[in-house]
Amino acid sequence: CGGTRAIMALAQGQVLQAFWYHPVVPVIVGLGGVYLVSQTLWRLWGRRGWTLHYDSRWPVWLMALFLFNCVLRNVLWFCFGVGI
Repeated sequence: CGGTRAIMALAQGQVLQAFWYHPVVPVIVGLGGVYLVSQTLWRLWGRRGWTLHYDSRWPVWLMALFLFNCVLRNVLWFCFGVGI
């Protein structure tokens, strides 16, 4: 599936290729990385400074990106014959 190909592309350092395969995967990896690093530094520095906090809108935006990707891929494939 596109998610597996995106993970393999990220593992090889090909971020744009991963975004082409499945845009949700690099977004989740990026947000997760920033979240983990900012939370770790915030705790090490005595709870001072900036940190990325979880927001309940994150899953909604990720689902919207997922659905947009699904619709776009199917339109490109069925209407124009453009596949992955």
